Amino acid sequence: MIARWNKFWFEDPNPYNPLGLIRVLAVLFWGSRLEQHLEFMRTSADLPPGFIAKVIGHRIVPLPYPLPEAFCHPLKVVLYIALFGALLGLFTRACLAITSLGAIYLGAGFAAANLYDHHLLLTLYVLAILTVAPGTTQLSLDALIKWWRADNRPPVRELASFTSGNTWGYKLILCVLATVYMTAGVSKLRYSGGHWLNGQTLGYYLSRTDNEQEYLGPRGTDTPHIHEGRIDLVDHAYGWGARPAVRPYATVTAFMALLSVATVALELMSPLLLAHPIARALYLLSAFMMHSSIDLSMDIGFFHYRVYALCLVDWAWFAAAARRRLNWQAAPTTADVAR
Repeated sequence: MIARWNKFWFEDPNPYNPLGLIRVLAVLFWGSRLEQHLEFMRTSADLPPGFIAKVIGHRIVPLPYPLPEAFCHPLKVVLYIALFGALLGLFTRACLAITSLGAIYLGAGFAAANLYDHHLLLTLYVLAILTVAPGTTQLSLDALIKWWRADNRPPVRELASFTSGNTWGYKLILCVLATVYMTAGVSKLRYSGGHWLNGQTLGYYLSRTDNEQEYLGPRGTDTPHIHEGRIDLVDHAYGWGARPAVRPYATVTAFMALLSVATVALELMSPLLLAHPIARALYLLSAFMMHSSIDLSMDIGFFHYRVYALCLVDWAWFAAAARRRLNWQAAPTTADVAR
């Protein structure tokens, strides 16, 4: 058992370690959201007292939220410098550490206001893993400088190799992704008592005509109303707005139920990510298609998840399998040797 555990995490005979590419993508994903989160922090100072609650991210990065106005610009400068350093791979791990802590801090402020950037959730975990995982400095200036200064330089292609090094960082990202999908499936069943499977929830979102919000508050009000330091808004549900071509299917109960069951089943099968490379690839490609169908139907792309799914497929294993297949077909048979 211990030998298998050690082999899975540290002694993979066919290592696949695309963390350099994942680093570049994760930094770009976070960079595309950074300004939005900085702006939210600046404007959250105007929210009523008590609206921003403390969440676990504030314990990891114990800074006041929001920061005083005088510190917002210096924070922005530091985060952008770290962002470009992590992207180019210069002082890679130090820049990743700053970027990861900044993402946790700003993401916690977002969540503390009951706003959840689901698209960015996985990237926050990935950035934290990349800070310490081996293989992160692939495709980086740090690796290029180290290669240039080496007495016995390896082939330059090693700078972009995805088949070398310890792969526990890659496996840990798979574990995190499996956990994200598993909790998504469990939460649907936990909070709906199984009623999510009847398709009504999915049908509701597919029937929406635009980005509507339904505010729950005092009768007769359709917007949050603040008085005496209290906010009447309790909760809200929103539909992003389904594409016109799919709205007629929202009323087909059996079809909605089938899609709902398939979605939950896929999420609950996420441990396949830790299985054989073929099972892992089938699961990742299925997840890619699921997110693509959500994009086509509801314009909710989960683009980050789709890109990660393609990157995490063990393409090296399939390439090695293809080479073995070709070599086997090209090998002479006994009859050929006799002739």
